[in-house]
Amino acid sequence: MLDAEILADVYLAMTGGQMALLEEPEAGAAETAAESMSTQRRHTARPPLRVLRCTPEELAAHEERLAALQKSSGGNCLWSEPTA
Repeated sequence: MLDAEILADVYLAMTGGQMALLEEPEAGAAETAAESMSTQRRHTARPPLRVLRCTPEELAAHEERLAALQKSSGGNCLWSEPTA
């Protein structure tokens, strides 16, 4: 049960407020939505998210894996393509 609660918290943290992106804003709704999100954030005590950067060794291992995928796919590895 604890795992389910933690997963629900993570899901809500990652998707919170995204439904507002799909809806057409009404007159004055943008301010109301922003105020609601601000209030919601104040009432939810969450620690800040930590960003973990990869080590040079991990980055090298990743690049090796991408090279292997590129070779085995005959040059069709989408992850090896530069992003625009």
